Amino acid sequence: MLNRGVFKQIVDRFGQPEVDLFASRLNKQVNRFVSWLPDPEAEAIDAFTLDWGDLNFYAFPPFCLIPRCLQKIIKDSGQGIMVVPNWPTQPWFSLFKQLTVGEPMFIKRNVVCGPLLTTGLTLSTIRLISASWRPSTKKKYAVHINKWKKFCHLKGVNDRVSDVNHVLEFLSDLFNKENPSYSSINSARSAVASYLILKDKFTIGDHPLISRLLKGIFNLRPPMPRYQETWDVKVVFRYLRTLSPASRLTLKQITLKLSMILALTSAQRVQSLSFLHLDRMNLNKDQVSFHFHELLKQHKPGNRNSTLKLRSYPPDRRLCVVTYLRQYIQRTSNIRGTERYLLISYKKPYKRVTTSTIARWIKEVMKAAGINTNLYKAHSTRAAATSAASSNDLPITHILKQAGWSNEKTFRTFYEKPVENRDFSEIIK
Repeated sequence: MLNRGVFKQIVDRFGQPEVDLFASRLNKQVNRFVSWLPDPEAEAIDAFTLDWGDLNFYAFPPFCLIPRCLQKIIKDSGQGIMVVPNWPTQPWFSLFKQLTVGEPMFIKRNVVCGPLLTTGLTLSTIRLISASWRPSTKKKYAVHINKWKKFCHLKGVNDRVSDVNHVLEFLSDLFNKENPSYSSINSARSAVASYLILKDKFTIGDHPLISRLLKGIFNLRPPMPRYQETWDVKVVFRYLRTLSPASRLTLKQITLKLSMILALTSAQRVQSLSFLHLDRMNLNKDQVSFHFHELLKQHKPGNRNSTLKLRSYPPDRRLCVVTYLRQYIQRTSNIRGTERYLLISYKKPYKRVTTSTIARWIKEVMKAAGINTNLYKAHSTRAAATSAASSNDLPITHILKQAGWSNEKTFRTFYEKPVENRDFSEIIK
C-alpha cells in the first residue's frame, strides 16, 4: 500500500483516477476499487476481466503481475496511473518506458509502507517503529516477505490481511519444500509478523497454532550448532610467529597478520573489526582501547559496552597486538590519506574494507596455518579464542565481557567447543 500522502502528490500531478484496480476495502486509494478476491465493497473481482480502455485507472499491482498489466494496457489501449519499482534490469522495464506518456514521478522507497499505515499512526511514528529493525534484519526479512507475497498470489489471497490458516500453510510449505533450518522458519515467521495483520485477535508471535507448529518443526528438525568442535588457536599462533619481524613483512602480510591477531585477542565479530577507528583509539605501551560509536550486533537497550580493550603481550612480541598495531599504523600512515578507519586495503586505492574482505583475510591466514577452511569460517575465531580462554581457566565473566555476550548460556551453547583432535603427522608439520 502506498502512503496516502504520497498518493495525494500523485493525484495533484497526474489527476484523480476513477478506480483502484488492485485493492481491498482495507487499502483502497479511491472509493471505486477492484479486488482479487470477493470483497463486499468491491466493484468487481479480478481487474484482468475488465476493459481497461474504459477506465481512468490507478494500479499498484504485485510485482509478479507487472508484465501482464503492461500487456493488458496495450491490448485495451488503457491509460492511467501505474506504480512500479525503478528496476531497469527487469525484462518488462523497457516496455514500461515505451508506454509512459509523461515524465515519471520517483517515490522514495521508505514511503511504500506495510500494514502499520492501516493503524492510523503518523508517518514519523511508523519510521521510528521501522528503525527498531537493524539493516541486516530488514534485508533478511525482505527475502521471506517476497516469498510470502508469491505464496499469497498463487493462492489468490490478500498478502496484507489474512487468517492464521494461510500463515500456517506458508510456513509448512517452507518446511516441506525448501528444507530450511528451524531458525530460518522462525525468521520467516518473524518477517511475516512484521508485515501481516491477522484477522483474529491474535498476533502471529503469540498465536497458539503457530507456536505449536514452530515447536513441531523444532522437534522434527532441531537446530544444530555449525561446529561440534573447534580448531586449536596454538596452530595459528605457531604460524603467525613465522611472519616476523614486522619490518620484513609485505603490506599484505602485516595486514592479514594484524587482522587475525585482532580477531583472536578480541573475540569480536568481523563487523566490530570493521568499525575500529583511529580517532576513537587510545594507544599506549601496555594496551590499546577502541570506542565504538556504531551499533554492534550484540548491542541492546541496557547492554551497550562500547569499549574494546586489548593488552600488550610482552612474553612474545611476535604475537603482541599492540606491537603489530603500531607497526601497521606506521606502515599505512603515508597511503591512507583521509581514511580514518583502521583496516584498509593493501592495494590501491587504500580505502576502508568491508566485513567480507576482513573475513576473507582471516580465512586466508587460517588456511595458511593448516586449518580446514572448507569446514571453518572466519566467524569460528570467536569460538576458538573463547574456548581456549575457558580451557585455561579464565573467569567466565571476563570471557563474556570481552566477547560482548550478556549471559553465559550463549557462550556455553554456541561457542564453547572441544578442540578437534589432530594426529601426530599434522602436529609436527
